[in-house]
Order: sequence, then C-alpha cells, then structure tokens
Amino acid sequence: MAIRNCRAMLLLLVACLQAPALAQPAAVRTTLVFSSAHAPPVSTPARDGFDERVIREIFARLGYAVAFRQVTARRSLVELNQGIDDGTLPRTRGLQREFPNIVPLDEPVREITLVAFVKRDDIRVAGWESLAPYHVAYVTGWKIVERNVAAARSVTSAPTVAQMLRLVDVGRVDLGIVSLIRGVSVQRKAGLTSLRPIGPPLARRDLYVYLNRRHLLLVEPAGAALRAIKADGTWQALHDLTIGAFFAQ
Repeated sequence: MAIRNCRAMLLLLVACLQAPALAQPAAVRTTLVFSSAHAPPVSTPARDGFDERVIREIFARLGYAVAFRQVTARRSLVELNQGIDDGTLPRTRGLQREFPNIVPLDEPVREITLVAFVKRDDIRVAGWESLAPYHVAYVTGWKIVERNVAAARSVTSAPTVAQMLRLVDVGRVDLGIVSLIRGVSVQRKAGLTSLRPIGPPLARRDLYVYLNRRHLLLVEPAGAALRAIKADGTWQALHDLTIGAFFAQ
C-alpha cells in the first residue's frame, strides 16, 4: 500500500511540474501611455497621425505597445512630470528645466514651424521683435511661444488652438501664433476661412519625444530606433502618408 501511494504521489508531482509548461499564457506586452495635445495630421482620434505612427514604430522595435490619450498642452507636461503618463508626443527641447522628471530622446521626431495667423491685411512679422505693435495670442503650455512674446503690445493665452484662432477672427487680438500644421488643421475644422498664415516663420524648432524619468534606460535605445526608422525609409513613408497627404489636399 505504501509503495502504491508513493507511486501515485510521484505521478501527481510529475503532472504538476508539466502542467505550467503546457498552460503558460502568451507573454504580456508592456504598454506605454503617451499624452497628446496635438491635432491632425500628427495626432488623430483614430491614433494614426504622424507622431503616433512614429512613436508606435519606435517602441514596437523595442518590444513595447503604445496607447495614447488626449490632454491639453500644459497638462501633458504636468502629468508626465508627475509620472501619470510614460511619455508625451514631440515637444521642443529644454522643457526639463521646468519639469525635472522628464527626459527627451536625443533624436528629433520632426521640425515645427511657428507662424502668425492673421485676419487683417496690414500685419507684417519678421522675427519676435516685430510683434511689438501687436496684440498677440498663443496657446497655454506652448513654451517656445511663451518665452518669446514679451516684446508684444499685449499677450493673451488661450486653452486651445481653436479658441486662440477665434480671438483673431473676432478681432480681440491682432494675430495668433501656432505651428503651421496645427493652425491649418484647426482652421479647416473650425471653418475659419477668413484667417491665413503669414511668413516668414517666427521660428523653426526640432521636436523631441519626452519620457518620464523612470524610463531613463529607454532613452538611448529609443533614440537609436528613431535613427533607424529615418535611415530605412520608414520615417519618410509615414510622413508622406500623413503630413504630405494633408498639405496635398
């Protein structure tokens, strides 16, 4: 009887050791959450804008899935700094001086062109100093603009690009400063056909993906993945599919 019991226990033990190997679930892929304050064609409700496609490609090459959520420009930085999110869509360099818990990749995703949107025909701009005669609006949280509009006659911040452009449309301000892509996108959606961008650009800046500092070890490999995406033609293909198609409309 004792031998029989021992044999039964041995068989049970073998079965227990083998079962996990046969019933192992598929490996769970870590998902990083990125905040977006952007609009089409770089960020869309379907999450297939240029920035979203590039970020998804970067981190897929490192074994991560990516999810996105929409917030305001200021809030995206505050909550990334607090560690609520893992990353944010591309922003200008140097934001870590105000938000010490965020770190940029060492390779830019794309360039931003900042322009003035106007309704009147008599407005001329040529550099930040040329804003001195004008009442200017910008979007809260756009640090590159905030740091450079001190010369303006007056400065008003608005929570969204649409609200800022409406200030220009109703004559509350003389001009609104925003990126060319974002301004045209919101202008089309809002039907503000009386507004137009004017040149030359006030600034051109590279934009960088930021991560929360807890992902510091991802910064270097993510930068390398982005350089590889540019080198192998993926970046250009995604650009043509999104931003290129947008301006071709």
